[in-house]
Amino acid sequence: MEQVGRVDEQQRLVEEASRLGLSEHFVVSGPVAHAEAFRRCQAADGLLLLGPSGREPEVQVPSKLFEYLAAGRPILALARSGGAIATVLEQARAPCLLADPDDPEAILAGLRRFAAGTLPAAGGRAAAVARFGYEHLASLLERELEQASCPTPRWAAAPAQEA
Repeated sequence: MEQVGRVDEQQRLVEEASRLGLSEHFVVSGPVAHAEAFRRCQAADGLLLLGPSGREPEVQVPSKLFEYLAAGRPILALARSGGAIATVLEQARAPCLLADPDDPEAILAGLRRFAAGTLPAAGGRAAAVARFGYEHLASLLERELEQASCPTPRWAAAPAQEA
């Protein structure tokens, strides 16, 4: 496992990996350029997405999720069912596993699937790009702005009444 960039409590994470005898399987790289980070995502066997903490499902998604979708690799998302992250993954038809961040058994099962190489097959990139690509999102925004700036008057939208 490679953690690219900084992570909260990084020293504690490295020490715990050492204590568990996992040091040779766990690497924390320093920050790298965005292009290099994305290249590493594309080359990875799977990607780990950490959702926000809290008991309720999240209502927003980290931008990293969209980078992961663009990379087209399987994702293990530690996020709540019914939250924004799970919804985006479902809409993108992304190859993913979802584990509740407060369920150690679910997280362990997901990590075991990572280690065993039994993640869902990659290949959700085309659906993700179609749903969340710049062109599609720009056209949706354009339509909404047109409707907001030139709303159809109620009288023009009502069907004509026959006498």
